[in-house]
Amino acid sequence: MRDAVLMVVEGPSRGAHAALDAGDVVIGRDRECALRIADPQCSRRHARVVSTPTGPRVEDLGSTNGTFLNEARLEAGSPLMPRDRIRIGATVVELQGTPAGPIPRTPPPPPGTTLDGPGAAPPRLSEIPGRRDPESAIHALTPSPGPRTRAYVVTVVLIAAVAVMVAAYFLTR
Repeated sequence: MRDAVLMVVEGPSRGAHAALDAGDVVIGRDRECALRIADPQCSRRHARVVSTPTGPRVEDLGSTNGTFLNEARLEAGSPLMPRDRIRIGATVVELQGTPAGPIPRTPPPPPGTTLDGPGAAPPRLSEIPGRRDPESAIHALTPSPGPRTRAYVVTVVLIAAVAVMVAAYFLTR
C-alpha cells in the first residue's frame, strides 16, 4: 500500500488511524488490534482489512453486530476503494489515500458533462437530489423518505377509511 490509511471519521474513537503499509489491519476493541475502537457495539476482533495483489479487502470476523461497507452489510469479503466507509456500531472508518493495486472504478466524468449528445456520461450520484453518500450506489436504489412520501401514505389511508365507511353505510341500509 502506498499512503493508504484507515481513519476513524465518526464515533467515540474519532481520529484513530492505522496505515495499510504494514499488511493486514484488524479492527476491534482488543489491545492486539492495529485499529482499536472504543465502541460498545464493536467486538474484540470485529473486522479485518487484508492486503491483496489487487488491493485491500475488508471482511467481517464473525462479529455479533455486523460490519457495514457503505451502509450495506458485509456477508463476505469485499474490495475496499478510496473513500469507502466501514461502519461498526456508531463508528465509521474511511479508507483514505491510494492503495496499491488496480482500482476498478472508473473516474467520474468531468464537471459540466451532461446527458446531451453521443458518449455523454450519466450524472454522478452526488448530483441526484436527496442522496447523502455519493460513493454508495445503495442510496441510488433506496427512496429517501420525505414530505411527499408521508403525504402519499396519509392520503391512501384516508381514502381507505372513507371507502370502509361508505361500504359500511350501504351494507347497513
